[in-house]
Amino acid sequence: MSLVSSFDISTYCGAFQANRTVRDRIVARIQTGLHSRNISVTDLVSVRQAYWARVRPDIRPDMERSADMLAGSAFHDAFNWKVSSEEWIEQTVYYQDVVGRIDIFQKKPLELKTSKTPVEPHELKTLRPGYLEQLGLYCAMVGQTDGYILIYNRGQGRVLIGASVHFLDIGDILKELLCRRDLLRQALENRNPALLPPCPWKGKGCLYEDICDCEPQNALFPIADLAEVQADQALEEEFAERFKEAPSPERGGTRINDLVFPRKTFFKSAKKEEHGELSDDLAALDGQAFMQNLKYRGLGVSGELTSKPVEFGDVTGRVEFHEGRTLWFTRSGVRKPIERYRLPAVLAHALLRLGFNAVLANRGRSRLVVYYPNVNDDNSRIMVYDFTWTDLRPIRDEMVRRTGALKSARSSMNHAALPMCPSWMCQRCEFSQACVGS
Repeated sequence: MSLVSSFDISTYCGAFQANRTVRDRIVARIQTGLHSRNISVTDLVSVRQAYWARVRPDIRPDMERSADMLAGSAFHDAFNWKVSSEEWIEQTVYYQDVVGRIDIFQKKPLELKTSKTPVEPHELKTLRPGYLEQLGLYCAMVGQTDGYILIYNRGQGRVLIGASVHFLDIGDILKELLCRRDLLRQALENRNPALLPPCPWKGKGCLYEDICDCEPQNALFPIADLAEVQADQALEEEFAERFKEAPSPERGGTRINDLVFPRKTFFKSAKKEEHGELSDDLAALDGQAFMQNLKYRGLGVSGELTSKPVEFGDVTGRVEFHEGRTLWFTRSGVRKPIERYRLPAVLAHALLRLGFNAVLANRGRSRLVVYYPNVNDDNSRIMVYDFTWTDLRPIRDEMVRRTGALKSARSSMNHAALPMCPSWMCQRCEFSQACVGS
């Protein structure tokens, strides 16, 4: 008999209190760019935006734009870690007080980008000249005339798009780098952007459009015009293969999340380790990396976010804490925030994980942070709820039951007694046919 209806986590949740103070702090951190005092290569691609970001830090992007920026940097770091080797390394490079983080592949700069729509190599000059400008500046800083661009396409079409780029004169690009650096420095010293070159975002939803006249006296030197771009299928295939062959993290025993979704755990462990479609695997990496980056940007400041390894019989893992409360950070795709009284029903899986965290940490106070990407109101896109568990003993007993049931299922190769997953997971689950009717 399945345990699907035998445990109701809502029975042990105290009253949920919305914590507006913590929510406002998280949102402010996410919306505030972390601008270095150094001038970066990214600054030189869009010098007017770099100027206003320093002069008017009070003007912040909305949550949607902030999330998009976080998603790009999160995917970059996660993908880099996944496929890294001696041929692919990241370097921090300084040239005449300009700093850049450069990915080096086969001794040449490689720029990894993300896009919601496919951009073919022959379209880069017209649709994404900034990609070529950034790569050109990196190439010039390290004395290379050639580099690569690799685009992760989140939209339709092939998932990785590769291009090889040759720059005709990196000497001219270096001169332009120093010119833009000096113009930005002077503008910041004089608090006057009039001499800065035009912004590529004029008329395209620029954050500073209301305060920037954008009628500059100086024009940008067309770095992209110096680029000769060729499609590079070999680059696409190289990194697709690297991603597929990258080893999965070693795991042993039972993880905490295995007990939240024990049926899925059963089928995944019974299935031989193999990769699915590249687009699906990259999308999974993209989503996980984004949520991690969002959490660390919003909560991981001044020692507020901590974690520790935990162990309970065969169960091992890490529990995170925020300001002393056990923490779970999750997302929901609904279009308006869930009413507090409905949280245990709608987010039962998240609360079950948070309950297991509380048991493993032996701490009754918890914090649930929910990110709502589809909510239009910025003030409600992230919500923070604090509560106290009324009794941890029944949750501990449920952990013991699920651990035993999962161990027995693996031994007998029979999943019938395992709790079912939430209905929303079953609709798209790859194991639904094997699982149905049990």
